Amino acid sequence: MEEQRGAETPKITFRYNGNARYWTTGKNFDPYSQSLTTFRLTTQSLLDLLNAPGANQKEKDLTFEAARRVVEVALSNLDPQVVNLLTTNIVDIYGKFYKELTHRIRTAGDTLRIQQIVDSAPGSTKPRTFEVTGLMELELGSEFLDKALREPLLRAISPYFKDQLAAESATAEIGLMMDLARSPASVHNEAIHVSTVASFETFLKNLIQSIIDSHPNTLRASGVKFSAIDVLDADSRASLVGAIRTDVLAVSTRSYRDMDRFLKANLGSESSIQEVRDLIEARNVLVHHAGVVSEQYKATLPNSNYLVGDRLQLTIAYVKQSIIRLQKMASNLVDMARHSSIDK
Repeated sequence: MEEQRGAETPKITFRYNGNARYWTTGKNFDPYSQSLTTFRLTTQSLLDLLNAPGANQKEKDLTFEAARRVVEVALSNLDPQVVNLLTTNIVDIYGKFYKELTHRIRTAGDTLRIQQIVDSAPGSTKPRTFEVTGLMELELGSEFLDKALREPLLRAISPYFKDQLAAESATAEIGLMMDLARSPASVHNEAIHVSTVASFETFLKNLIQSIIDSHPNTLRASGVKFSAIDVLDADSRASLVGAIRTDVLAVSTRSYRDMDRFLKANLGSESSIQEVRDLIEARNVLVHHAGVVSEQYKATLPNSNYLVGDRLQLTIAYVKQSIIRLQKMASNLVDMARHSSIDK
C-alpha cells in the first residue's frame, strides 16, 4: 500500500502484492516455473521499457497492457484477437477481485506497517513533502482466492484448451505472473538504481586506484606480502612495485567491505561508505533476489522496516534521493582524498 500526500489530505491506494506460494503449490506446477516466470516477465518488461514513449510513466496497479503482456507470455500460441478478448476478461476478473480486497482491507482493522519514508524533494528549498510506502498485511485464505481468482480465471482460460490439466496449469502460470508482474515504470526505476550503484562501485575502484598511485605509502601499509621468489623473479624494482600495486588494488576492491576498509584506513573513519549501505543492499536484492528482501539484507540493515519476503518499493522519489546521496558521498570522498595526510 502506498500513501501519497496531496495538498490537503493524503490519498490512500491499496495494492495487492501477490501470493506466489498460492499458485506454486498446485499439482501441475513444477518447481522451476517461478524462476522462469520471473525471468520472462522481467525481460518482457525491459522490452516494454525500450519501447516506452517516456521515461516517467505513471504507475498503475493493473492496466490492460500489463495483463496483455502476461497473456502473451503465458499463452504465446493464441491469435491476437483471442489475446485481446482474454485480456479483457482477466482485467475484469482482477477488477472485481480488487474491489473485494479493498473492502476487506478497509474493514479488517489491521495495522499499517510502514516500510520506508522518502523525502520526495531532497535538496529543494520548497516545503518538504514525504512519500510514505507501507504494507497492510491481510491473511487471504485459499477458499477466498479460489472463489475470487482461480475459479474465474480457469473458466476464462478453459475454452482455449482441450485438456483440463493444461488449462489448470496455464491458470496457475497466469495467476503467478499477475502476482509477480511489475509495470515498465517499476522496472525502469529498479534498472536506474542498479545502474547508479554499479557506477558508484566503478567510481570507488577508480578512486582507490588513484589513491594508490598518488600515495605510494599505501603500498607499505597494505599488508600484502610477497615471497622471496617473487622478489628474485622480478625483472626490476619498478616491475616489483607494479606487481605490489596490482595486488593491493585487487585486494582492496574485491567487495564493498574491502573498499570501505581501505578508505577508512587511508582517509579516516569519516570516509566510511556505510552511510549508503542501504542503497548498496537494495541493489544486491534487486540483482540477486528479484527485488524480494532477503535474510542477508535484513541482517545487514536490522533497523530497516522491511521484513524478509517484502518486495522493495523503488519509487521515482527514492531513486532520485539515492542518486543525490551517492553523488554527495562521491564528492566528499574525493575532497577527503585531495586533502588527505597519507604521506605525512
